[in-house]
Amino acid sequence: MFRVTLQPPKSIVESLKAEPAILLLTLAVYLLVGTLYAVETPEWQVPDEPAHYNYVRQIAEGDLPEIELGDYDQQRLEALLDNDFPPDQSIQWIEYEDHQPPLYYLISSPMYMLSGGSLIAQRVFSLVVGAITILFAYLLLVELFPNRPLILAFALGLVSLIPQHVAMMAGVNNDSLAEVIVVASLYLAMRLIRSESPPSPFVYCLVLTMAFLTKVQSFVVAPVFLAAIITRYLQNSHTRKWLTKWLLYVFGISIMIAALWWARNIATYGGTDLLGLGKHDVVVTGQPTTEYWIRTYGLSSTLERFATFTFQSFWGMFGWMAVPMSPRVYQVLAIASSVILSATALWFLDEVRSKRLFRGENALIWLLLLSLAITSAGYLWWNISYVQHQGRYLYPALVPIAVFVGIGFESLFEMRTAKKVAAVMAILTLVTVVMRSRFMSVSLALSVLVIYALPRVPSRWRRLISYSVTMALGAFAAAALIWFVIPNLG
Repeated sequence: MFRVTLQPPKSIVESLKAEPAILLLTLAVYLLVGTLYAVETPEWQVPDEPAHYNYVRQIAEGDLPEIELGDYDQQRLEALLDNDFPPDQSIQWIEYEDHQPPLYYLISSPMYMLSGGSLIAQRVFSLVVGAITILFAYLLLVELFPNRPLILAFALGLVSLIPQHVAMMAGVNNDSLAEVIVVASLYLAMRLIRSESPPSPFVYCLVLTMAFLTKVQSFVVAPVFLAAIITRYLQNSHTRKWLTKWLLYVFGISIMIAALWWARNIATYGGTDLLGLGKHDVVVTGQPTTEYWIRTYGLSSTLERFATFTFQSFWGMFGWMAVPMSPRVYQVLAIASSVILSATALWFLDEVRSKRLFRGENALIWLLLLSLAITSAGYLWWNISYVQHQGRYLYPALVPIAVFVGIGFESLFEMRTAKKVAAVMAILTLVTVVMRSRFMSVSLALSVLVIYALPRVPSRWRRLISYSVTMALGAFAAAALIWFVIPNLG
C-alpha cells in the first residue's frame, strides 16, 4: 500500500540514480515520438496554435500584445479549418490569445528569431520544455514510490506518452511551461513537507511568480504552496514568525511582481480585468456557449457530449478536436480505464476504512487530491460558460492522475484486488453479451483473463513489465500519429 513517511528526501542526484533506465527510456521515447508529431502534424493543426504563434511573433517584433476586436472571427477561422489552412491565406490576424500572461512567449521569442520564425523549431522548443515536466514528475515519483518500478513506469508513461498530450506538447502553446511549473510545485511541496532543510522560500516565490505569469491553469500552484506551508507549520510546531515569514516571502513578493502585469491589464482593458478575461469574452463573440447548447440540444445531450468528448479528447482527438481515433480504440481505452480506476477506488476505500488516509504522514496524498480537485473545478467552470469539452484542459493535473492510477495498476498484481476487479469486469461482460456487443464482450472477457493472470506473474518479471508499459504507450502514441493524424490532416 502507498505510504508517505516523514523522512529526509533524497538529493536530486540520488533520485536521478534511483531508476535511471526508466527515466532515460521515457525521455527518449517521448522526444522521438514528439519530434515526429512536431514534424508530421500539418501547419496550424494543433488547437489555438496560430494564436499562440502570433503572440510569440509579436514579442519577437518588439510589441506587447493586446487582445482587441478582430483578433477572433468564428466564420473566418472555420473557413480556414474547413480548407486545412491553405498557404495562400494569412493567419496573422488570429490573435485571440493576446490576453495570456507573457512568460512562455518571452522565453520562446529567441527561438523564433534564431530560426527565422520556423513553426517546427517553435514546436520542438515546446516539446523540449515539456521534457522538463517528465524530469520533475520522475523526481516526485521516485520519492513517493521508492523501489516500485511498476508504479513509476506506468505513471511516468502516462505523464509523457498519452497521444493527445504528446500532440499538445509538440505544438506551439503555453501548456508545456504551465505543466512544468505545476509539477515542479508538487515536487517542491513534497520537499517542504518532508525535508528537514527545504529549499529557500525564494525558490517557492520564483515558481509561484512564474505560475502567475504563465497561464491561469498554473495558478493552482498558489493553493498547493499554501497547503504545504500550513502542513509543515502544523507538523513541525514552527513559530508564527516562521509562518509569517514564509507567507510573506512566497506570496507577498510573487504577488507584488505579478501585480505589475495585472496593473498593465487594468490600465489596458479597464475596470477590474486583472487577467484580460473580460476583454477576451468580448472578443471571442461567436464561440459556442453552453447556454446555447442546452437550449438547442437539451441538458442530457449536452452532458452526454461533455462526458464523451472529455474522455475521447483526453486520450486523442486531433487537429482542432475534429479527428477522433477509431471507436474501438476508445472502447479498449474505456475498458482499461475502468479496470485501473476500479483498482484505485478499492485502494482508496481501504485507506479510508482503515483511517490510514487521515494520518499526518499522508499529507502528500491530500496535496495531490487538492491539485486534482482545483484543476477539475476549473475545467467545469470553463465549460459552464463555453462549450470546451476538451480533456486536454485536465493535463495540469496529469501527475496526480498518474499517481492514483499508478497505485491502481500496481494493486492489480495483488490477488485480493484482482479478484474483485475481475468480478466487476465479468459482470460487465455478461451485460455486453446480452446487448450483443461482440467486440466489447470479447474485449471484456480478455480483460478478465489478464486481470486473473497479473498476480501470478513472477516478481522477477515485473520490472520487465514496467519497461514494456513505457514502450507500449510510446507505440500507441506513434500509431495514433500514423493511423489518424497524418491520413486525416496531411
